[in-house]
Amino acid sequence: MPTVQAEGLHRFATAVFVAHGASPTDAHAVAESLVKASLLGHDSHGLLRIKRYVDSIVAKKLHPAAQPRVASQQGATAVVAGGHGFGYVSAMFGVRTALELATAQGVGAVALSNTNHIGRLPDYAEAISSAGFVALIFTSGAGPGGSVAPYGGRERVFGTNPIAWGLPASPPRPRSSPIFPRPPCPRAN
Repeated sequence: MPTVQAEGLHRFATAVFVAHGASPTDAHAVAESLVKASLLGHDSHGLLRIKRYVDSIVAKKLHPAAQPRVASQQGATAVVAGGHGFGYVSAMFGVRTALELATAQGVGAVALSNTNHIGRLPDYAEAISSAGFVALIFTSGAGPGGSVAPYGGRERVFGTNPIAWGLPASPPRPRSSPIFPRPPCPRAN
């Protein structure tokens, strides 16, 4: 099997999406997400999606030029309408919206609507937690008809219901810090 460099795959995927109507910026971002997923061993969310995305564009289920927008906002919550565009683009817009809300309100909850496959959930949890916030991400993980049969069932009716979470990380504290006091030395009897 031939070995192909990630940069070449990224250029190829970007070119395919631009040729099908995506902006260069969106095509680049989606291609980057797919290449990263494949490099991490998550091929189901990686480059094999190129054909599926193109098939969805041709079937007019995915609108490559669509831009997400905040459809409604109330307090610390918002709904992002994806316009049936690339799910990754909508989800990253949702992340930025959630971060804006969390910065202003202390918490931000965002729902996505009218979007397509959003890819690996850890990408979004990492973006949120690296900004210093706790991330909880849920999705249905299936289109109409479901993808998983219930226990003992024969027909697919449930989604996979993926979940991801992330916590802000900081460098480890030295063992002698006030939070981690040194344990007392054992005394000889």
